[in-house]
Amino acid sequence: MSAVRTSDYLNRTNLYHITHFIRSYGLRSSVRKVKDYLLRNRLYAAWLASNRITDEETQQQRTEEKQFPLRPLISILVPTYQTAPEYLRQMIESVIGQTYTNWELCIADGSPDHDEIKTIAEGYRHPQIRYQALEKNLGISGNTNAALEMACGAYVALLDHDDFLEKNALFELVRAINHASVEPDALYTDEDMFRSGETLFFHNPAFKPDFNADYLRSCNYITHFYAVKRELALKVGGFSSDCDGSQDYDFILKTTEQARQVLHIPKVLYHWRVHQNSVAGNPEDKMYAYESAVKALNHHYERSAIPAHAEKDTQLGFYRTIYDIQGEPTVSIILRNCAPELRQILQKQISYPNYEIIDHASEAKGSYLLFLNGIGSISLSSARTSLVGRDAGKDFISLMLGNCQRTGVGAVGVKIIGRNSHVSECGLYYTKEGTVYSPFRGLLSNEPGYYGLAEVQHFISLTGPACIMVPREELAAFRKNLATPHDVYNLCLTLLETGLHITVLPYIHASLKTTKKRQERKNSIPVFQFKERPEYIKKHPCDPCYTPNFSQKTPYGLQ
Repeated sequence: MSAVRTSDYLNRTNLYHITHFIRSYGLRSSVRKVKDYLLRNRLYAAWLASNRITDEETQQQRTEEKQFPLRPLISILVPTYQTAPEYLRQMIESVIGQTYTNWELCIADGSPDHDEIKTIAEGYRHPQIRYQALEKNLGISGNTNAALEMACGAYVALLDHDDFLEKNALFELVRAINHASVEPDALYTDEDMFRSGETLFFHNPAFKPDFNADYLRSCNYITHFYAVKRELALKVGGFSSDCDGSQDYDFILKTTEQARQVLHIPKVLYHWRVHQNSVAGNPEDKMYAYESAVKALNHHYERSAIPAHAEKDTQLGFYRTIYDIQGEPTVSIILRNCAPELRQILQKQISYPNYEIIDHASEAKGSYLLFLNGIGSISLSSARTSLVGRDAGKDFISLMLGNCQRTGVGAVGVKIIGRNSHVSECGLYYTKEGTVYSPFRGLLSNEPGYYGLAEVQHFISLTGPACIMVPREELAAFRKNLATPHDVYNLCLTLLETGLHITVLPYIHASLKTTKKRQERKNSIPVFQFKERPEYIKKHPCDPCYTPNFSQKTPYGLQ
């Protein structure tokens, strides 16, 4: 690992990203983005150095492997096409160096001239490396399917021809399989990016939440390192050339749809190479990949019989889903301590025909209840209204209702805006001590946050009382009026315990009537100390929508 060099930051990739960010979010947000980027990468260099496997741990893992009750063969699928020799060698050697030994490397080569790749692959003379020269280039999906046909393992794992694995990547997969209460159908890990030169520069760590279906529908946050049972990979038909460019996204959607359990391993075990020909290097060079992703999402909704459709969002690589409303149920809007003019504002904004505005939940006639506490206004983000396409006439009620009607969803929250157009809340997380934090507190209202989480829809564990929509039947069972944070947090945990989800729609902004005169930027200040549900916190000490790699005191800051 190298010290940080100026060239690590002043390059075509970063210049592209910052230019795009300025165009989308403005100069002020971009300056903060650069500062956060530089700080996170500086801290990450030290974090990675202290979290990579040591020589002693390497020997321990090779001994521990023999004690696993399950030692499945892992088939690593690698499609190659005119791969640079140094990239290919680095990839192969990262597999050979694994602490877990029961693997096979299946290389399907679609290059027009096979000699160089074949010479390198077969030159290792390793019995677990399987190489096949394809008669013709079948495209990335076809080449990957050829590698899948070669595989004999219980699980198959996806590795790009120019990336590489940490030496404990397969061991961690198999350890998770052995420790799981139900044998998982799919697993994924955290990852980072790297650039090569005289030395390697690792940056942009992607610390991911546990499996989060709504986040996956907003972006391919899983990406690398992904492993799935081979029988499931074959059952879904492998990789589809119809989605070339986003074939991995399509494959992940297809397999997670049918998986009984998807496990997340919160360790950085995959390194994604950034160079001028990769999507990571310059996303705009491969715009077809984003069109393919939209296609993959809409195929996902068709297969799953979910009445919805997907569209591209403002930031490349992010997507927005519109869920259709079923019927025309009554929505009761309950106002508490809101601005006097809010009632008139709502009446002008709402196009959904069947709603009522009342002051007490006991008067509600609706099948769905929307609680607004201390709100001055609520609307779609101005940056998003043009993205709704054929649904441009939909208002915030329609978008919240379409989500609240979904099977498996128990509540819907939105982005709460405080003073000076800064975020007050966009989903909350809890710590094992029972402290509730607002991770994006202090961002400007249009800023995307860490990996887009302040901008795109995703499942959350908690939301606050300022703006929440709940099906009447769920609220009736809870018997609460949702007047305080305690009420809402208890409701959220009750919903989670029954297998329901809470989703947040950051493209809907509810502005607070007033805010306390404190710096919204001090996002390390806890929102609330929550002591009512110690049994739940004890059972789930790490918020599944957050990550144990981040600080419990400074949201989205490294430990």
